[in-house]
Amino acid sequence: MNPEKHSLKQINALPAEAFVELFGGLYEHSPWIAEAVAAQRPFDSPRALLAAFRSVVRAASDAAKLELLRAHPDLAGKLAVAGELTHASASEQASAGLDQLSQADFDAFQELNAAYRARFGFPFIICVRNYEQAAILATFRQRVRHELGAERAEALHQVHDIAYFRSEEILDMTDPNASAGTPTGKLSTHVLDTVHGGPAAGVRIVLRQGKKTLVDTVTNDDGRTDDPLLIGEAFQTGTYELDFHVAAYFLGQSMKMGVPPFLDVVTIRFGISAENENYHVPLLCSPWAYNTYRGS
Repeated sequence: MNPEKHSLKQINALPAEAFVELFGGLYEHSPWIAEAVAAQRPFDSPRALLAAFRSVVRAASDAAKLELLRAHPDLAGKLAVAGELTHASASEQASAGLDQLSQADFDAFQELNAAYRARFGFPFIICVRNYEQAAILATFRQRVRHELGAERAEALHQVHDIAYFRSEEILDMTDPNASAGTPTGKLSTHVLDTVHGGPAAGVRIVLRQGKKTLVDTVTNDDGRTDDPLLIGEAFQTGTYELDFHVAAYFLGQSMKMGVPPFLDVVTIRFGISAENENYHVPLLCSPWAYNTYRGS
């Protein structure tokens, strides 16, 4: 174990104040999340600990979620220029080269920051560790056109991704209950309806590897699956396909569809190359277009 990281046993034994001091920065300027999680200890695995953070956010009021989003800084914004970012945010933005932008790219970020805040009322949030600089700007230009509900859901997902990477610098991710050699990664997904601006519930999702069906499930009210698609020994490197049955979903939303529909089943073929990393493969979809990316 990295001596700078804390084992689960150590974390479970920390006084509440020390726990909040250690984990209060996982979610930008929002130590109330760590305070709630501290009261839920002990946890039997690092995964359960991190799931508790997500659950606290999920159960929070809409007003609290909005304040959480608003606590984040703009990308390459005024705080960054003034050197007033938190250490974590400054390190993250620097890792993507956002502290060394060309004048043209810097101006583009300022224009997009203003347009995004005017449209949504909170800053653009993206887990920059998952993207190259050019992809960040391209994603920014795309997401500024989203509907509010879909974008709030996406922003919250990005917040969780940011928190996960920050937790890796603090927490020893070794699961004391796992047998030696068991993969620690997982595969998850999330479907967003970009027409109605919110999570897509009841979408059938089929995960396949070759001709073998591994999972056949539907999304819950949050547009996610109740359990990870792959986890533990089932999470293996290789090439997979995710089938999203979007036409059936949009027909269920009483939307007019062509015959045949333009998008019937959206299939995403992707690879898992690291068995100890998390892979999140979301779908942002309308009856006529879709987008995906790799998150964590």
